Amino acid sequence: MTPGDVVLCSLLRSVLCGSAGLLLVCQLRRRIHRESSLRVRRCWLVAAVLPFFAPELLTGFTYRVAAAKLVHSELATELLYGLLMLIRCVSAGTALMMVPGPSAVSRQALHAWLLLKPDGPGFWWWRGWLWLHICGPWRSAVVSWALMVLICFQEFETAALLQIDRHPFSWTVWLFDAHSARQPLADSFRLIVIPLLAELVLLAVCLPLVMRRDVRQDSEWRPETDDSFPGSRPGVVNLAVSCGWMLLALGTVVIWPLVACLLPLVANPGTPTFQGILLWQSVRQIVVSAGFSVSAAVIALRVAAWLLTLRRPWVVLLALLPGLSGSLVLSLSVLAVFQLPVASSLYDTWLPMLAGSTLSVLPRAFVGVLLLSRLADPAALHSATLLLPSTDPDVRRLAGGVIWRLRTRGWFVCALLIVQWAFWDVTVAAMLRPVDLEPVVTRLYNEMHYGRTEMLLVMTLLAILIPGLMSLLAMLVWRILVSRFRYRRRLFPGTVRRRA
Repeated sequence: MTPGDVVLCSLLRSVLCGSAGLLLVCQLRRRIHRESSLRVRRCWLVAAVLPFFAPELLTGFTYRVAAAKLVHSELATELLYGLLMLIRCVSAGTALMMVPGPSAVSRQALHAWLLLKPDGPGFWWWRGWLWLHICGPWRSAVVSWALMVLICFQEFETAALLQIDRHPFSWTVWLFDAHSARQPLADSFRLIVIPLLAELVLLAVCLPLVMRRDVRQDSEWRPETDDSFPGSRPGVVNLAVSCGWMLLALGTVVIWPLVACLLPLVANPGTPTFQGILLWQSVRQIVVSAGFSVSAAVIALRVAAWLLTLRRPWVVLLALLPGLSGSLVLSLSVLAVFQLPVASSLYDTWLPMLAGSTLSVLPRAFVGVLLLSRLADPAALHSATLLLPSTDPDVRRLAGGVIWRLRTRGWFVCALLIVQWAFWDVTVAAMLRPVDLEPVVTRLYNEMHYGRTEMLLVMTLLAILIPGLMSLLAMLVWRILVSRFRYRRRLFPGTVRRRA
């Protein structure tokens, strides 16, 4: 197949997955909003979004054996990959439904536009009707569809591990293999023109809606009702579809990959998997990769918080555009920048990899900071802050606990997710790493093509657990230190506590 045919197949698959995923997202969102209990609603939301955070490398590694058995059926391989991408798109779309936020287009405005409908409505009336719906009740659906298509179109890790005998077709794998075969950088840039144009079209659809500032305040916004979303009405069918999809998605992407990794180790507990030097080498690679990921996540969150305070949407767009273009296009661009004469001395250092990791997770960090700002309760946070100067240690401790739950805990969870994304980004690590540094994710990617040994399974489990445990330990230490040295001592030493 020609490069254009590969891009066309990838785009067609992405559009199909995004369109089918939108219908399922609407069903799940309707199910979530129908729950009266806040705890149950959060459980539904976490279960719906969880597959999106599963490492793509682990998913591809788990189903590589199944893809090898389907090598004689191109359609079966494509369907397997399409199902995995559909699960990922639905999970991402459920989270992205919350991104656009409030809309200034109310039901009254839509009804008023219908009252203005002339006897023979022309192009301009239909154009206004469509624009009102896109900016109003269809806003979150349009944004979710465009970004789901973009996520599926840019995917690399799962396709690379599933691809046997050139199936499933993926332009990212095709271009990555060509670049790894020492294709000149100028030729790689010429080949990404068509995929980049497709990505820009998708971004042009959703970014104006995300960046749009409406006149309605957040306090006036209420979740859209069921009539605002396409699909069947809520009821028994909606409950059956939602529960069935949850079981399929969680079992396919979360539960079974973990079972497939743990089962051989549990069945053979006495099998020697590591020599001491190999264990130390693997742990060192994991810690180094986690250090890069934590640094990239911290920088990305700080930049995202700064971008959120800006009143210039074009600056925000320029900052997020490199990450939105995908890890492959971003890595090629960073390579080109560090090959310029002014930056060539830094080419074989840690700086290109850190810059690439930061830019790749910056859009996700921005979405996370945006959601944190919209889900926060400013009045409760301000009230808790006013209690911090109290001379009563119990009051200060309770105020600190409220601030921790309302603000700090959410930031730590967001940072944990960003660290995981940066840690498992194979493209950035493989293309931008220094010569003397091998991140564990590139080692896993290379060895996952050749077999399922106990050593590889242990490395994979360590790579999953260590970054998360490091982040949770940092959160616990931070909570203890803040509670001990900030909330238990007087903030104003000059004040004297009155005794009864």
